[in-house]
Amino acid sequence: MTTLILTRRIGERIMIGDHIVLTVLDADEVTESAKLGTSAPRDLAIQRQEARGPQTGVPAKVRPPRAPPRDPTKGWLVLERNVGEHIRIGHTVRLTVVGFDRTGAVRLGTDAPTTVGVHREEIYAKLQQQTAAATPQAPAVEPSVRPRRRRLSVESS
Repeated sequence: MTTLILTRRIGERIMIGDHIVLTVLDADEVTESAKLGTSAPRDLAIQRQEARGPQTGVPAKVRPPRAPPRDPTKGWLVLERNVGEHIRIGHTVRLTVVGFDRTGAVRLGTDAPTTVGVHREEIYAKLQQQTAAATPQAPAVEPSVRPRRRRLSVESS
């Protein structure tokens, strides 16, 4: 796994794979905490992990599986994490609040396998557009062109 650090402001998103969305809902430099909204498929568990010394942490809360949200503003799991604390999504993805930059944006570290794409939302949208443009579309069939049917004649004897 590799660690990618992305800086996001309030309201900005990170796309992990094609189905996991992480949104920065609030950031407080004074308390060094960030409120993050996560949306993931039903079969992925989301866990909070507290940092405990040099170890990776102990699971503190496990969200039961749920249906994916239809409306992006509803159905999120909202977690508040301090600097150094983690969120684990499924078995392979771990998010860490690394810190804050000079503008107050949150620096998030993502540990994910190289097979899982981790992108800022605007980059993800460009990649989706490029993929759609590169995919050949089937030619449209005009409705006036219909296959002809042959009539069979039956001879009686």
